Formats: sequence, structure tokens, C-alpha cells
Amino acid sequence: MDEKPLILKVLPLEALTSSMNFRVINNKAEIAVIESKDSYLPGYPYEIRISFFDKEGNPVLEKSHINQIFLINANGSVKEVNINDFNGNVYKFDILPFVVEDFNIVVQDKSNKNILASKTVKPELQTIGKIEIIAPSETEAGKPFTLEIKVYDTQGRLIKVYDKIGKDIKLKVNGSGRIIPDIIPKEAFAEGVAQIQAIYTKSETINIEPVILGLNTSIDVEKKAQKEEKKIVEQPKKEQELPTEKKPEQIPEKKEKKTTTTIKLKFPLELGIISKVNLISSKESNYIYKIYFSKRNLEYEVRNYEKDIFIGKENIGKLNFVEDKDHNIVLNISLKDDYTAEASLLKDSKNTIEVKVVEK
Repeated sequence: MDEKPLILKVLPLEALTSSMNFRVINNKAEIAVIESKDSYLPGYPYEIRISFFDKEGNPVLEKSHINQIFLINANGSVKEVNINDFNGNVYKFDILPFVVEDFNIVVQDKSNKNILASKTVKPELQTIGKIEIIAPSETEAGKPFTLEIKVYDTQGRLIKVYDKIGKDIKLKVNGSGRIIPDIIPKEAFAEGVAQIQAIYTKSETINIEPVILGLNTSIDVEKKAQKEEKKIVEQPKKEQELPTEKKPEQIPEKKEKKTTTTIKLKFPLELGIISKVNLISSKESNYIYKIYFSKRNLEYEVRNYEKDIFIGKENIGKLNFVEDKDHNIVLNISLKDDYTAEASLLKDSKNTIEVKVVEK
């Protein structure tokens, strides 16, 4: 006992005995072995397995005589575990890491702060294999519709951290119209899925092909709409209901046309107070801004809005905005290649956004 000999006697004669049967139980845990995998898949459950042994290497199975607490640090969070809270000598639990870098698992005895085990786990790299687009088979030209985009790796697993490791995606169409927005920023993805409100400007049948910007290799694209080409079809009876821009003045189509135009978007104070306007994407004459509210009245809903942009009598693009899941507003401005746009919050007016369009 405690590394000292123990003399056993038989009562009441206190005579020495030549043999005795007794059961030896384990000591408290002083050794831990982390049996978890060496790598994890970001965004997916990762099982942590820890086995406990005493200083002689015996598995800690008998626990009724032990009151021992461990601190398990994994991916930045600490879990406190009593040795009596699990069966056998193996403790198991899951974590859901959304990081894309190495993290440590550390097992520590709470009473004396001794570290019993530690292990570094690396993220498993996912290579983009295919992009899936889910869209309605039919919708009306100029009217918002929901477009869902998913990115999978070469093994068919959803890339749940695409917003951290991916690139912006451009939507290409084979029709004569334009899809707005045509650039999907990687930040639009949440757990591997991007849901956006889009519009198409023409009444025709089209294919939508996603292209990852800055990626030279070809991507297997799965278009999911009942194995058909995606149809953007305007209903004939509603053709005259499409939003049209009232042209301010009919200016002769000479070189006298204006080089700039300004659009003011005024939001009612009952909706909330706008705090800032941030540019989140500006690629290929497509500008995406996010309008943030410091105080937002959730009883009021922001309806989808869309309008044409004119300079003189020339239609140079479109502007639309939708409300996102956080109740902020995403403003999309899509222009011809020879124009640029800038949106800002007017200082003199609390809730007015000014959009300036300038010819390059």
C-alpha cells in the first residue's frame, strides 16, 4: 500500500496465513489516451474518445471509491467531466468544429492541474467536386425568385465551410437577358448553402451555369430542376405588369446624354434606424451592398424592390433589394460594363441611401 509492504493477519489469533484471496481495484486515473481520429471534417460532428488508466496501466473501471474531475479542452471550449459520469474506462462525446485550422485536445486533472494527455487534430481538406443549383422550373421575368446553391467535394459531401475556404461564384446564362445578382459572394454561404433572391430580365428559356471565380479547373455542375433546363418564363397576361422605369426626360440620343445619375432610397423610420452601409462585393459591374440597422422594428417587413436605371433614355442596368435572414437589407446594383456605382448613407437624412451611378 503506497509502495510499502502490508502484513496480512487472520483474526482473532493474529496468525500469519500462507495464502489469501482478495480483489485488487485500480487507483485513480493518472494516464489518459486520446483515441480520436487525427483529422476532422469541418462542419461535421467529430467524436472525441478518451480512455483512462491508473499509474500502473490498469483501465479505470472501478470508480465508486474515486471522486475525480477532468477538464477536457477541445476546439477552444472546456468540458468538465466527473469520472463517475460514464461507463467503462472510455469517455465519448461529439463536437461540431466549423474552423479550418488545427486545434488541440487537452485532458487535465482539475484537482492538481496535471495534463494527462494532449493531441493536435488537423482539418481534412475538401476539393470542390460539383455545384448544385436548385431553382423553380418557371417564374416571371423581372420578378424575384429563390435560388439555392450548394457546393460539394469530390466525395459528394457538402462543403459546410465554403464561406471560409471557397471563392465567389459567377452565374452565367445562355439567354439575352441578365440574372441579378450574377455574382454570389462566398460570404453568402451558411453551412454550405446559399439562398438568394434573384431576378431574370427576359422572358425566355435559359440555362444557369455557375463558375467559380479564380478557379482554372473544370467543375461538374449539377442543374436540378426536374432534369430540365431552368425556365424563366413570363406569363403572357402579366406582361404589362413588369416594372418599368419612368424616364425623367426624353433627351436626344446625341453625345449630350448625362454621364451620372443619382437614385435615393428612403426607408421609413418606423422600419428602424440605419447604422451603416457596407460594400460586400464589386465584380464585373455588379455591386452588392448590405444595409445594417442599429434598431430594427421586426413588426415591419421589407418587400422586395426592383427598378431599372436610366441615364437619359438609355437603360444601363437594374437595382433591387431584399431583406436577409438577419433583417438587414441586401442591395444589388447591376450595370453595363462602362458604368460604376456607389451607395452611401446620406448624413443629412437618417434613413436615406444615395446611389450614384457614374460613367467610366
